[in-house]
Amino acid sequence: MNVFGIFAKFWEPGTVKTRLAKSIGFQLAAEVYFQFLKSSLGLGNQFELLQEAAPCKKTIGFSPVEKRKEFAELSPNWNLIPQSEGNLGTRMKCFFDSCFAQSDTTEKNHVVLIGSDTPALPCEIISDAFRLLKHNDVVLGPSFDGGYYLIGCSHSTPNIFENIDWSTSRVFRQTVAQLDQRNYKYAILQKHNDVDELDDLRMLQRELNQQRDQLASHQTELQDFLSKLKLVNEV
Repeated sequence: MNVFGIFAKFWEPGTVKTRLAKSIGFQLAAEVYFQFLKSSLGLGNQFELLQEAAPCKKTIGFSPVEKRKEFAELSPNWNLIPQSEGNLGTRMKCFFDSCFAQSDTTEKNHVVLIGSDTPALPCEIISDAFRLLKHNDVVLGPSFDGGYYLIGCSHSTPNIFENIDWSTSRVFRQTVAQLDQRNYKYAILQKHNDVDELDDLRMLQRELNQQRDQLASHQTELQDFLSKLKLVNEV
């Protein structure tokens, strides 16, 4: 079975989108993050509807653990797995291990994980990731800042999350080096932009405005929200 996962934090001001908050304030940054998360959930729902022949288990890796109720109310019909302690690599490895442990061992299982910083991600990219996992151990979606916005695995998690300089421009390069060192077969998706700062937010609004007639419903909702922010009206 395919597992589509989203890593998410509770949308408390001061704990999410802190780089963006330096420009627009903690409260508005939290509101932006909440809209991003809703759009990401919409992406998962859209992808599920397209998987008539391949069931998809939608799963949120959430943090902190005491906010399970709030995540359950926001995302009905999604499986919830609390994030572990530790750095991002440790938490992602635990998420993948949990997903594979819960999977049916009699069939081939593929797990794809994204964050909440790419709210306008096309559904086709998710489809491509699962398609490529049929013939690869790992799939990566590189971001323009040197990290990656998506990672997928086709079996019990490869040991590629250690010795990575998280939150730096070296993440993607170091991960690929580990894949090469361990002789894993992998595929690379097209680059996509993470939204971390105000200029990224402006770029996102421009992209959504240009694609208005082709947007999915969750993207249209996000575009409407952004259009109301004077901070990004003048682009």
